[in-house]
Amino acid sequence: MKFDKDFSAIHGYLCSDGYVTSNLPTQKHKYYSIGLRNTNLTLLKDFQSKFYAIFGVNPKLIEGQRCRLYSKPLYYKLMENGPYHSNNWSYPDLDKENSRYWLRAFFDCEGWVISDRRHTRSICAETVNRDQLPRIKAALHKLGISSKIYTRKNRNTSILTIPDKKSICNFQEQISFLHPIKKEKLAKAISSFIDYDWDISEENIREVFYNKAKINLPYIIRIMSIKRDNLEKISNLITKLFNIESKIYKNKNGQGNIYYYLAIQKQGSVMQAIKIGLIKKEYSDIIIKNLIKQ
Repeated sequence: MKFDKDFSAIHGYLCSDGYVTSNLPTQKHKYYSIGLRNTNLTLLKDFQSKFYAIFGVNPKLIEGQRCRLYSKPLYYKLMENGPYHSNNWSYPDLDKENSRYWLRAFFDCEGWVISDRRHTRSICAETVNRDQLPRIKAALHKLGISSKIYTRKNRNTSILTIPDKKSICNFQEQISFLHPIKKEKLAKAISSFIDYDWDISEENIREVFYNKAKINLPYIIRIMSIKRDNLEKISNLITKLFNIESKIYKNKNGQGNIYYYLAIQKQGSVMQAIKIGLIKKEYSDIIIKNLIKQ
């Protein structure tokens, strides 16, 4: 059969949670069974609608259990691209567009999202069919998604994991999930990433200062970041635009983590920052009050 987006998804479903089976030669009763075992209604309906789009036949939907049908002609038609057993299916040769649909179906069935805020975020999929994971890894790579493969100890399965921010974001853009819970978890995982590379420009330098600047009594203005580059950009801009002097210092917190802070500490530069409205009024008022006291 020719792979289009619908059949690519059907094939992905069958290779993960599906089956295309017939009776054993020793059995008298003849049957040809096709189906998808899954408890999620969204996936079952998707399988059903795509199957109908290709073959004009609606598999019976048993909510919370599976979609299934019995058909000898369709059994042999599907087996042209089989088998589909959990340990011997094969990832087909697909172009980038169709691979998205195969991978989406596969991860919808076999995948999950790990989102431990500020610690671990990854997308994983586990299968007993270890030989095919390198091919899936290569397909993901073509879509700009890096992944790693690990063999499970004391189990006959391997795990493919997508561990880095860029690849997780690319997965959402290129593949995503149809499974509603997994889709929501992926969105939450991505939203929990902290962007340590600040957007700093002449146009938004005032906004950056307004949102990130704090004061260190009696009148020092400070901005902290774990990346020195951010502070160097800020320092260069405020010197160029406002003739404000600043210095950058390296420090270490109680957990031993290194961070940097930019300090505007000369009174003339502090007053210039206040004059042009570079910091919040509440901070300006406190600084002026402290300077008057001196």
